[in-house]
Amino acid sequence: MKTKCVVAVIGMLSLGSLAFAQSAQPYGFFAPGQIRGFGVGLLPGLSETAFHFGGGLKLISRSGLGAGLEMGTAGSSQSFSDTNFGVFSANGYYVFKTGSKLEPFVTGGYTRTFGRDGLEYNWGNFGGGITYWTSRHTGFLLEFRDHVTSPDGLSTGQLWNLRIGMTFRSKS
Repeated sequence: MKTKCVVAVIGMLSLGSLAFAQSAQPYGFFAPGQIRGFGVGLLPGLSETAFHFGGGLKLISRSGLGAGLEMGTAGSSQSFSDTNFGVFSANGYYVFKTGSKLEPFVTGGYTRTFGRDGLEYNWGNFGGGITYWTSRHTGFLLEFRDHVTSPDGLSTGQLWNLRIGMTFRSKS
């Protein structure tokens, strides 16, 4: 399992060297949403509002293809300090280069949760959103992201959220 994580990170960094020719985009976000679990073993019957905070770095090529890594924390909004856990994601991106201040994008990839017994799982994630560039180097981010796991094939866990954040770019 750790080998898969290392291979994924090395692969993303390798792709990132190609994408860096255009734009490095660090970002940060706050994301209200929901965490849900169904079945035996994985958060049985849980359905609670959640908060997810984090940040990362996207490397986007001129063609719009890119890769990114992010790190954050998530947990129940009712008792965040008692329920929070770490969230690491490695993603691919496609940014629709519109030539305007609004840039839609789609994303998908791998997520690993850690730091809390019972929530250390591999997840898949997918989403999409828009970046509104207020200036050449600063933008606002609005994104929907869904993380889904089924570690035993019997139960399913989901962490979905609506991300609100800021992003920056090194070149344009």
